Amino acid sequence: MSRVELFEAIRRDHRLENLSIRALAERHGVHRRTVRQALAAAAPPVRKPRVFAAPKLDPAKPLIDAMLREDLTAHRKQQHTARRVLARLGDEHQMGEVSYASVRDYVARRRPQIQAEAGRTTEQAFVPLDRRGAELLFQVLTEREETNSVAIASNESFSGWTKTFTDPRLCAAIVDRLTFGGNIIETGTTSYRLAHARTQRAEQLTRE
Repeated sequence: MSRVELFEAIRRDHRLENLSIRALAERHGVHRRTVRQALAAAAPPVRKPRVFAAPKLDPAKPLIDAMLREDLTAHRKQQHTARRVLARLGDEHQMGEVSYASVRDYVARRRPQIQAEAGRTTEQAFVPLDRRGAELLFQVLTEREETNSVAIASNESFSGWTKTFTDPRLCAAIVDRLTFGGNIIETGTTSYRLAHARTQRAEQLTRE
């Protein structure tokens, strides 16, 4: 059970059964401090992310960004992997002291950003939602349940939502929250943006 689901369960038990803080702590096997946090807010307090300093990577960041921008017009098989980026940093810029882990993490974070900056469509530049973002969305849906309406449009079926919400349990909780008492409308139409992106990609491959 995620902390968001735990907070929801604690709040629900308190609302429906009016249990004391001590009783809630015993039922859910948590500290009383956690119960107080859950009763004070629907979402767990934000945990400060651990920041790992990578000073050796800083001079390489503009070079990596340039490589990733080259990928915007490169064939898929010619695009840079993290290992290729690391190899170029060592061979062309004598930056052999940069670690693979720092390059891998930076490439994974910057590639979607650079694609979005270039105006790539959602289908071309997919950016997954991290766990904290998914938890915040779940909090919004929970607070609006049975009080306000929510309308969400998606080109993906529910089975494909794990591409956006990378935590399967949290994804299932969000889908459950949305579909409970909701109306699902399937238009049966194709995505204009997806068709346009595919056409552009086919034209680009033809030119190459």
